[in-house]
Amino acid sequence: MCELSQYMGLSRWHLQTNKLNMKSDKFIIVSPPYSERSGGIMILHDLCEALNRGGYKAGIVFLHGGNAAEQNFQYAFSNDPDLYRLNGNYHYFKDESEVHEIISNGTVIYPDLITKNPLGARNTVRYILNFNSFEFPGDFILSYSKIYSNYTDFVLSKPFHHPSFTDIGTAVWSRRTLDLTYIGKGTSFTQCHLIDNTILVERDYPRDKEQLALLLRQCRFFYTWDCVSATNLDAMMCGAIPVLLHDKQIPRQNINQMEVGAFPRISFSSIEELPGGLGYCEKEIDADVVAFKKSYQNLIDDWDASVQYFAKYYLSLPPTPSDSKLGLHQASSLNI
Repeated sequence: MCELSQYMGLSRWHLQTNKLNMKSDKFIIVSPPYSERSGGIMILHDLCEALNRGGYKAGIVFLHGGNAAEQNFQYAFSNDPDLYRLNGNYHYFKDESEVHEIISNGTVIYPDLITKNPLGARNTVRYILNFNSFEFPGDFILSYSKIYSNYTDFVLSKPFHHPSFTDIGTAVWSRRTLDLTYIGKGTSFTQCHLIDNTILVERDYPRDKEQLALLLRQCRFFYTWDCVSATNLDAMMCGAIPVLLHDKQIPRQNINQMEVGAFPRISFSSIEELPGGLGYCEKEIDADVVAFKKSYQNLIDDWDASVQYFAKYYLSLPPTPSDSKLGLHQASSLNI
């Protein structure tokens, strides 16, 4: 159920509708081609599809090439099906003029990876997909979590659920003996290493989600150096218990405020002593897992309604000016 708590920064915006200068109900979402290896990409495509299911018109302009440091990405629209989620609900642009019309009168939704307005959109939404301290002046700030930005205007959060990630038919976590270590993006924040007597899960191992699920469904403790990774949630859905190894990425108390709920409470005196020295209460962990699964499913069930709530509210706001310039081309496919 959508609640008013999703409005995070109402003081930044006038609530009355500007009837003389309305935004059109058409959207461009800027995203890389679809990939199940990136939660950020998946949520951008999910947002596009949910807008279309709600009766809005939303298509993808693809970013490719370049890098975040230099902000030298290239942008293209394409109807190549290999760039989209299989059987997804997308609007495919007829030609460049349609793209320009949305840039001029609709809204472009950028991920926070992009720091400016390279398409020169008249109205811009910035989707904050990880912790970001930048204000993005003039943008409407959409956040994947309320903890990601101090300037959030609206929160849209949804777990990246895959049907293979389930604990149905598995042993309860306390009866398992396999433990795993996950590094992910942890090396960007601290020195990481394999915890003794565990198997290392890497970005390209196991090779697909089905194989990863086979490991997670046998896992007891999931020692994770990447404390905000969606893989931690996958582990919990498979019955494994994440053990967060540091708080240099985002403080633990902030992570526990994320929309999906808190991780089970586990303590340890020293990383060097792991896997020994864990402190926990089995009954508390079991209760935490039940609460997590309920929040997880609620976010999935409410996703479409939350997106419609966002779109209706956002479109009631006056347009915002832009002075950036367009950099777009059409492509039959992208060389990525």
